[in-house]
Amino acid sequence: MFAKCAVTILSLAAVSAGLLTLRQSRLVVAHDLAGVQLRVKAMDEELWRLRSQIASRVTPERIGALVSDVAQLHPLVLPPEPAGVPKPPLDFRAPMEGSTQVAENTVRRGRTEARPTNRPTGPAGPR
Repeated sequence: MFAKCAVTILSLAAVSAGLLTLRQSRLVVAHDLAGVQLRVKAMDEELWRLRSQIASRVTPERIGALVSDVAQLHPLVLPPEPAGVPKPPLDFRAPMEGSTQVAENTVRRGRTEARPTNRPTGPAGPR
């Protein structure tokens, strides 16, 4: 009887030690996770601080001064259209010199062309 009680007590002690080990490792992992989250938060704050510094230093005047040495800047605003004249559709692709590709593209855009499909139709088709 004494041997059975001793084995039971030792097995319960081993199970308790294992449980405490698992619990301690879970606490260590939770602590490490909290540390990582704090580091990520600090890095995010640093990132936003740097972004605000960049935004305060980048102004249209400064960009214009930097680019003026490299190329001539032109505004992207289109001139106003006269009243009563309909606007043609805009085509931002660069036309090839000596061709009427832009005009052909605008005419084609107005048409709807039937395109063949490779899918079978009817009751025999896939579902």
